[in-house]
Amino acid sequence: MTLILRALTLLSLAAWLVVPAFADEEPLPVTDAFQYAVTDTGQAFEIDWAIADGYYLYKKKLGFESTSAALVLGDPELPEGLDYEDEFFGPQQIYRERFFVTIPYTTGD
Repeated sequence: MTLILRALTLLSLAAWLVVPAFADEEPLPVTDAFQYAVTDTGQAFEIDWAIADGYYLYKKKLGFESTSAALVLGDPELPEGLDYEDEFFGPQQIYRERFFVTIPYTTGD
């Protein structure tokens, strides 16, 4: 399950993606704002993301990688995001609330 550890690392490094609903509020910790559950089907990882109200993730900032040479990830299957005009980054696609990602993989047995 090195993917899970890597995903947690990516979320920790991407803390700047946390966008509170109200600027006066203290932002939630990353692990509270962006929760997910991973299921291993034997051929793919299925990730069920739950994003707290008032927060979002940038689609093109998501990345997944394996830390094991024995586990080779395929291209992630990402759903269409919501169109969003970011004042700093321009037109973006974002995810809010809940979405699912499927990442096929192969193993070097």
